[in-house]
Amino acid sequence: MKIIFNTFKYGNARTKFALLLMAIGLLAGFGLLTYSLIVANYVTVLAALLILVADVGFILSTDFKNLLFHSPEKKEKTSKKKSRVTERDEEGEASEEADAKVRREEPRKKITAEDEDGEKKKESQKAPDIDLFKVYDQKKYKQILVQYKVKQDHELILIDNCRSEMVFQCPAILWKDKTTAYILLIEAEPRMIKYNMYDYNEMHIRVGVDANPAHEYMNFKESTFLGKLFTPLLPNYTSVEDQTGRKNTFKKALYGIGPDIYCTSNSVKNILKVLSLNMVLTESKIQKGSYSDWFKRIYISRLMYRDKIFSAPEYQAQVLGILDQMAEKADDDDFVNSITQMLLGGLIPQEYADYASHKRK
Repeated sequence: MKIIFNTFKYGNARTKFALLLMAIGLLAGFGLLTYSLIVANYVTVLAALLILVADVGFILSTDFKNLLFHSPEKKEKTSKKKSRVTERDEEGEASEEADAKVRREEPRKKITAEDEDGEKKKESQKAPDIDLFKVYDQKKYKQILVQYKVKQDHELILIDNCRSEMVFQCPAILWKDKTTAYILLIEAEPRMIKYNMYDYNEMHIRVGVDANPAHEYMNFKESTFLGKLFTPLLPNYTSVEDQTGRKNTFKKALYGIGPDIYCTSNSVKNILKVLSLNMVLTESKIQKGSYSDWFKRIYISRLMYRDKIFSAPEYQAQVLGILDQMAEKADDDDFVNSITQMLLGGLIPQEYADYASHKRK
């Protein structure tokens, strides 16, 4: 409305005539429409509507800003522009010297700012000097369960390493919903990792990973709330003698879930309570060698028995179950080769081989 008023006030004769024509069209249209509704004459109703539509179309297609030839705003902008030009002229050489000084100092300030940002970034990347095991007591632990909406059917796990997330020897909580697995990292500031379970339905087993029990998981061995809670999940170590028999080294097996989240052997039982996963060997001579899938499955079962994931009865049931499936599904060559590999590799005793042969017959 302000634009229309200014257009009528400051416009020329042609502009004012156009505005009057619009106003007359609206008045005529509404007047004719009112009359035709009173006398119930549908022909005049149609004529009134045509007049109103034509007039409204004319109004909407008109650019009132272009009709406003003598806008006070434009004059004001022009005068302001002229005053700014005058001020620059008056400043003269003093302004040019100031600009030159700014140009000389600007690169120096930029470099300084970049240096400061770099230092801040380095400082932020440093691990916080906080003793995690002194921060968390039972109250703090329960608070994060509520804060991150951890489900009641969650399980505790111990992450040995996850390089993509820069996580090492970290306690964590695992749970799931219909499609997503959630892992809450218990760090100085808790952090969530989640992934689609259907994208990662395998557990990758790394055997013979170098270990140093004397220097790993030191804080977990202290008498703290988190220490007591997660000590049962510490890895199992295997002592290996070198060829001379003079020096022992330690190895451990790690079990990977999700993208690259490798957990301790004693976390596996809890993981399998939450997730259904297929076991796969990685970085192993057995996986790369010409061994049958039946051999690999029993080999994995033995690894899990050695890592105390399976009890003796559970391990026996696992092996006999695999032999039953092999007796029913393997072809003759596959069956004979698999039994031979298992006997030579010491995976099964002769009585188990006889059991499988009898089952097949």
